[in-house]
Amino acid sequence: MANIHQLAYRVRKFFRMLYSQAHWYCGRRCEYCHWHRAVWYYAPGYAIACDECVPRGCGCNKDSDGTEPLDERGRRSPCCEWMMFPD
Repeated sequence: MANIHQLAYRVRKFFRMLYSQAHWYCGRRCEYCHWHRAVWYYAPGYAIACDECVPRGCGCNKDSDGTEPLDERGRRSPCCEWMMFPD
């Protein structure tokens, strides 16, 4: 019986991995709101976010004088670990 449970666990794990990679490459919907197209991805992991939902404000973006640069819409920048998709 334990082998059936192990097999079921591996099958579920495989399909989760397959779904996460399909979600990552196809469609690129934001993982937070599930509505907007994701334009940011988290480099150390697999999180993707749209421009509205990406976590903003981090100490790694501060200048030498302690101020944080703002984007064209007056918002704080995401952490340096969030990268913008190349396209």
